Amino acid sequence: MPRRTKHQFISKNPYSELDSTVGVAEDQVKLVVFTIDRELYALSIDQVVEIDKLMEITPVPNMGESIVGLIDLRGEILPVVDPEKKFNLKRENLTLKRCIIVCKTANGSFGIIVDDVSKIISFPKDMIDEPPNLIKSKINANYLKGVGVLNNKVFIILNAEKVLLPEELKVTK
Repeated sequence: MPRRTKHQFISKNPYSELDSTVGVAEDQVKLVVFTIDRELYALSIDQVVEIDKLMEITPVPNMGESIVGLIDLRGEILPVVDPEKKFNLKRENLTLKRCIIVCKTANGSFGIIVDDVSKIISFPKDMIDEPPNLIKSKINANYLKGVGVLNNKVFIILNAEKVLLPEELKVTK
């Protein structure tokens, strides 16, 4: 089986048609936009390996509170983060479109459960602003890269490098 390149989504990926961008200019960043409880979030596509339908997650006792378990992704065992727990959110609406975005960072690979992936966009870097204090009070500022506006809606850009730190993978006693 041929290896995938860094940003090549698997062919069975139902979300690959969402990418309407052809390339990214130097002054733009390519973002994967998704929802968590009707709020828009984004990750840099440089940090996204693939997007998969929600699969069976094996719970592991004594893992960090925000890690809901492990998945087997073609032989690679990955932790899965639930942003509801990680960011202290209260999901009011669960959707049938839930999926896992697989991220690769210097700390390792992990999955993050999202409600829906809506699109992949090229976004001007100079349009990314510092998150306002209201958002920083909701989500730890360390997890944030910034905020942007898309179709008159604010979206929060997460920093996957900070979402799951190596010490969070240690088993607690």
